[in-house]
Amino acid sequence: MAKTPFPFAVAGVAAYLVGLALPLKVDLPLVLLAVCSVAAAFSPRSFRALRIKSIIPASVLFFMLSWAISTAASIDPAHSLGLSTALLPGILLFLLIAGCFDGILPLRILFISLVLLSFVLSSMVLWAYFQDPGGHPSSWVADTGSPILVVPNDTIIVALLAPFSLALIQRERTRIGQIAAALTIPIGLLAILVVNSRTALLTFMVVTAFAIALTRPKAALVWGLCVAAISIAIDGLLGFPTLSKFNTLADTRLSLWLAAIAMFLDAPILGIGPHNYGLVQATYLDTLDVQAALPQARKHTPWPHNLYLEVLAEQGSVGALALVATLVNAARTGWRLCRTTTDDMRTYSIATLSALIGLCLAGLLELSLIRLWVIIIFFALLGMLECAHGIARNRGA
Repeated sequence: MAKTPFPFAVAGVAAYLVGLALPLKVDLPLVLLAVCSVAAAFSPRSFRALRIKSIIPASVLFFMLSWAISTAASIDPAHSLGLSTALLPGILLFLLIAGCFDGILPLRILFISLVLLSFVLSSMVLWAYFQDPGGHPSSWVADTGSPILVVPNDTIIVALLAPFSLALIQRERTRIGQIAAALTIPIGLLAILVVNSRTALLTFMVVTAFAIALTRPKAALVWGLCVAAISIAIDGLLGFPTLSKFNTLADTRLSLWLAAIAMFLDAPILGIGPHNYGLVQATYLDTLDVQAALPQARKHTPWPHNLYLEVLAEQGSVGALALVATLVNAARTGWRLCRTTTDDMRTYSIATLSALIGLCLAGLLELSLIRLWVIIIFFALLGMLECAHGIARNRGA
């Protein structure tokens, strides 16, 4: 048995993240994650490694407690509990990354795994597109077979992972590694434009510009303009399908948001229960009678396309407070790391904070905790910030 949980933790996390994109009949990545988690837990130094380094673990505990209480008070506890299974790998990832990763090497391996995940997802989308160029974005996403690509907007994950490619460009030791990391950026952008995801495009532009602004402030504006110009040019060649969708943003989202607010007003403390929005959305829209004012209002959507309103409706003010507290504490920790660390640690902290900012932004327009990848990325980022904080503290930063 290894003297440290580090090898098991890294192996489990890396295998799970990379395997997450693959269309497997058996959830082998989850099995590997579970096995490695058990091995890490039984290593001699596991309990000493799993120590609290910042306020992030307390915030995560608060969030999980609020989730459990809302589930117990749910209008359909069985439904809420059944769709909450994605929390298991999310929590395992957080514990392994935050408690068992020790030093820069595991973080570097984690960054490489995330970049590989982005490359695999982008390549699958582009392959599906070139197989049937005249098809529909939803069909291309479905043709990938990936369990985390369900709708075109799921390419937001590719946008969120772009800062990790930027970090590897700066810190990867070999020229081949730097070139490989650099190639994932245009490949990811092209995949986003092909499926016409406006939220993914906006997120991509924000997270990359933010990461560059913290590293090279003068280059951020140039980067933003270049990405915008390239995006418009590619979208123009495709007939401007992505830009045209911005005109209908309010029409397609407002009714969903109004329904979520109405649910919150009916259950302001604990909400209607996790993942129950889709069960009662149509009923609330009928009661609100928004169809006349918003002809494009959708009645059969399992999430409100706003992470914060979703949590407010499903987990009430307690859950919303827990979510906001977790995000704020994580962002504060990330910002402090960006200001007080140097060299590789600062580069990795900037990438992680940029992805977290992108997650918060995308949450305003699309994200949902019903999506497996949202929970995975959410807990992974929290674990990475907790890990980085511990490394910085050990270095005396």
